[in-house]
Amino acid sequence: QRLYLMTSLFIAIIFLCTSTFAQWDNEQNRITNNSDFLLPHIREYAQHVDGFNYPSRLFSDIRKNSISYTDTVLTEVGSWPYGLCYAVDSKGNYAYVGNGPMFQVLDISNPSLAVIVGEYFTSAAYMRDIRVRDSLAFVITDNGLLILNISNPYSPQQVGYLQFPVPPIRIALADSFAFVSVYTGIIRLVDISDPTSPNFRGGAAVDEWPYCLAAKGLYAYAAGMVFLPGLTIIDAT
Repeated sequence: QRLYLMTSLFIAIIFLCTSTFAQWDNEQNRITNNSDFLLPHIREYAQHVDGFNYPSRLFSDIRKNSISYTDTVLTEVGSWPYGLCYAVDSKGNYAYVGNGPMFQVLDISNPSLAVIVGEYFTSAAYMRDIRVRDSLAFVITDNGLLILNISNPYSPQQVGYLQFPVPPIRIALADSFAFVSVYTGIIRLVDISDPTSPNFRGGAAVDEWPYCLAAKGLYAYAAGMVFLPGLTIIDAT
């Protein structure tokens, strides 16, 4: 009788595992088959896919399509072809750029001839995002949130810093708070009412790798781009 019960239990476990795997496989096929609908913008990044460990079956057709752009509307009037730049924001006649470990202020009053007027050297390898508000620049580095006073564009000065246990990705400002996305699929809420002493106030789980982040009022809108793309709306009121 014990042997019969053990055999029945074993068969039940095998059936459950097989059924779960079949459902997961069907879901993956559904995502793959609808990748054109879910991720039409991802084709623009086809040249970067080979450099990352993306699931091959999720983006099975990206490498098959070459992208060519024929642009007769937009005209390039200037460029800044230096450094490892992942982050930029602008305000008035100035652009704020992350150039490797260097935060740089560029005078863009003449767009065809951008000129560096101020620099701040950080301990980071590079910056992932920059948001400027009033006289402050909120900079997401590869290890935390750096807050700089840019009231004098010729001499940016650090006023606050908050280290993250997991590398942050993007930042969105909302009133006296900042939403910051991190690689583990978490949106952290940071109190920036005192820029000299930012601190964590809360968090919410979203999709892994939330690269897209925006905020309006105390609502945040986060979207992932790798495994299960979708939009998550967070109420932080």
